[in-house]
Amino acid sequence: PELGARSPDSTAAVKRLLDATYCEADDRRKLHLETALQRRLLGGWNQLASAARGLGAPPLLQPSFAARSDEWLAEADAEAEAEVRAMLDGGEVEVRGDEVSEACA
Repeated sequence: PELGARSPDSTAAVKRLLDATYCEADDRRKLHLETALQRRLLGGWNQLASAARGLGAPPLLQPSFAARSDEWLAEADAEAEAEVRAMLDGGEVEVRGDEVSEACA
């Protein structure tokens, strides 16, 4: 489906995962970050709206997506980048923010 038809929170999480792991060779570290991001998405309004659509609820009964949650907004970028880098280095941290960009070495 079109990106506009997807949850704005899940789109932000996928972008963060791609940015953080694009150059990462260690699959274990990639899966660790993916798991942390998925936990942030579960149970939120946008996840419930997406599930209703995926289960084939009639359009009249499908809830609309809410605006992107604050944890995915651009204001949290610097904090999220530091936390994701720490996580990829083996630390246990909470993941927030919108994107993480790191050039491949």
